[in-house]
Amino acid sequence: MDAADLILEGVRNSLEAGAALVRIDLEISSSMVDVRISDDGTFIEGGTPFADGYSTKGEGRGRGLGHIARQGFGAKLERKGDETTLLFSIQEDGSIREVEDLLLPIMNMGRGRIVLTLKENGESFFFDSEDLGRPVSASSIRQFKKRVREIRSGKWQSSR
Repeated sequence: MDAADLILEGVRNSLEAGAALVRIDLEISSSMVDVRISDDGTFIEGGTPFADGYSTKGEGRGRGLGHIARQGFGAKLERKGDETTLLFSIQEDGSIREVEDLLLPIMNMGRGRIVLTLKENGESFFFDSEDLGRPVSASSIRQFKKRVREIRSGKWQSSR
């Protein structure tokens, strides 16, 4: 699994837990990506969620968080109030540079609202599935991809 796949796996886990809102925060540096995925889905206390085969969702499941723990750094789950947060860091392997290509499958994964914040090169940008309707269109993704390329090339000027 590459870095992008691990992020998708974390989001899939949130949606399968019945989350109505999933927030994805990615902070990209030259060699690492810090990932924070927060949701309001069901959380079951106890157990060993990062162990291979551990699942609260039935037989033949329980591979995703184990992959994240093995391939990521510092993987942990936190529960505060009604929010569950999955935190981990991953080595930037080049796949995250195509994060905009992840958006269509992420935004169309479920019925819940998905909010993505991407921080890179001192800039932050934000993408919200609620602003786009469902299913998210390819033209919306193209506009976002254009903005990402402008930010990465230094051509985009923030309105701040």
